Amino acid sequence: MHAIGIHSGFRYPQRMPNPPPNSVGAGVRAPRKRDWSQYPNRIAEIAHGRGLAYADLADKVGTHYTTIAKLATGKQELTFDWMKKLAAALNVRAAEIIEPPLTHMRLIKVRGALQAGHWTEYPEWPEDDWYDAAFPDLEELQRLTLYGAEVRGESMNRVFPDRSIVALSYMHGAGLRDLEPGRRYHVRRTKDDGTVEETLKKLVRDEQGELWLTPESNDPHYQEWLPIGMPGETIEIIGRVRLSISPAV
Repeated sequence: MHAIGIHSGFRYPQRMPNPPPNSVGAGVRAPRKRDWSQYPNRIAEIAHGRGLAYADLADKVGTHYTTIAKLATGKQELTFDWMKKLAAALNVRAAEIIEPPLTHMRLIKVRGALQAGHWTEYPEWPEDDWYDAAFPDLEELQRLTLYGAEVRGESMNRVFPDRSIVALSYMHGAGLRDLEPGRRYHVRRTKDDGTVEETLKKLVRDEQGELWLTPESNDPHYQEWLPIGMPGETIEIIGRVRLSISPAV
C-alpha cells in the first residue's frame, strides 16, 4: 500500500485554532425537507425500454410497486442504495439511473468505505462486495492509478453527502512537501491496538504554518481539527480525491 507515514518531528501548537466563522457550530439550522421531484431520474424510461411494469421491477428489486412509483416520481428519496438495487435489476450501471451513459467513461473499482468515527480491524471490503463506478475519463487523469470508495456519514457532508462515491489517486510515496493545502485526502488512522479508521479530510494550513486535517460538515459532532501527528496512533495519507459522484443529484 502506498502511503505517507507521519510519525516523528511533530510539534503541537500551544492551542488549536478556531474553525472559520460561519462554518460550523452554533446556529446550525435543521435541514428542510427536500423536494426530490426536483431531481429527475430514468427509472420509468429504462423500465419501459425493457418492457417492465413497476410491479415487474418491484419483484426484481424485492419491494412493493408503489415504492418504485414513488422513487420514479421523486416522492421518495432515490438513495445510492436504491440506485444500486435498481441498476442490478435493470442491468445498467448505477449512474445510468439518473443520467444517460456517456461514451467516454472510466470504470473504477469501489473497494471500501470512508467513515469518520468507524474503527475496524478490516477496513477494506471483501472482494465479493467490490463494484464498478463510472467516472468521466479525463485526459489529465488517464496516467494515474485510481481507486474508488464510498463516503459514509456526515463528517464531509458540506462537500460529499452520505453515500457519495469518490475516485482517488494513490500518493505513490509522496512526502509532506507534496501535500497541497485545500485538497482533500484519504486519511488512515491506526491506533496502537491495531484498529483503523478510514476517512476523508481537507488539508489546511493555519496562520502559524501548521498543517491540520479538517472535516467539512454542518454536523456539530464532526468539527474537530486533527494535527498531522497524534500520540498513540499513526496517520497515513493514502490518496487524493480526484473525482466524485453525488448519491442523489
